[in-house]
Amino acid sequence: MDYIPGSGEKIFQGEGVFPFSADTLALSAFARPRGRVVDLGAGTGLLSIRAAQVPRVEVVAVEGNPRAQALIEKSVAVNGMENITVVTADIFQEDFVPRYRDHFDTVITNPPYYQGSLQGANARAKHENGPWFSVASRILKSRGHLYAILPPRHLQWAMALFAREHLSILELQPVYKRPGEEAFRILIHARKNVGENLKMLPARYLDSGEEGLCKGREKGE
Repeated sequence: MDYIPGSGEKIFQGEGVFPFSADTLALSAFARPRGRVVDLGAGTGLLSIRAAQVPRVEVVAVEGNPRAQALIEKSVAVNGMENITVVTADIFQEDFVPRYRDHFDTVITNPPYYQGSLQGANARAKHENGPWFSVASRILKSRGHLYAILPPRHLQWAMALFAREHLSILELQPVYKRPGEEAFRILIHARKNVGENLKMLPARYLDSGEEGLCKGREKGE
């Protein structure tokens, strides 16, 4: 069992489940969850745990890996969080979108653009061809908010895709590991069916908590 950096929450990670990363921590600090929240591709559940701390939110952690689901449930229990529901589902199955269409006020997602939650070349193809964000748009309410993180080289593709999916990008924030280096990620805040001016936010730099991913591992866990 690990502690989430910069906080006292406990989180379970294990073999066969993609661990949380600096991407996850940066996104959790950036997102402003409200209402009904879905963590799409929850992985370890870190984004769900962070979102659930906001008053008056209900969180659904959606993950396709049953092993990950079991670990998220353990993390939810050990932190005493009653406003998180864990769902094991393949978001590309035909029944997923009808089940949750126009259901959520907030979508938070760290999509599988590299090998991890999906496998190998299939993960890259599914992400870059757009189905991941197509699903996200369809389960998001009109005027709902979407928060995501991407490599900068995907930004031009993402902006075109978001426009097709009626997602207007409101804020972009580049993420740097160190001053003087190129940005290694872009944080995105978009809204569905809302046209507003795009803001470029000040740079975010990873602090020591975001680079040191696991603190305080307990003996025997």
